Amino acid sequence: MHTLIMRVSSYKAWVAWTEDPDNALANELPRSIDVQLELLRIAEQAKDEPRQVLGYERLVDNYLSAGMHEPAVSVLREAVGHGILGPA
Repeated sequence: MHTLIMRVSSYKAWVAWTEDPDNALANELPRSIDVQLELLRIAEQAKDEPRQVLGYERLVDNYLSAGMHEPAVSVLREAVGHGILGPA
């Protein structure tokens, strides 16, 4: 039960964080791979597909911007494997 409460709390905090355009962390760390990875995992736990799509897109973009092509490909494969991204 404690884990579920923590997940719901984390998810609610994440929703507030992502919907708040003036959030300091969002402004300070928009290219943080660690932040995007954590947000993606929270969206996955919550089964929030629109946020999962956004999370995968941002994470791939951040990896590519950092010149980290192999992790970007791995994340794309994961997204396609989960049916989140891919042919329509």
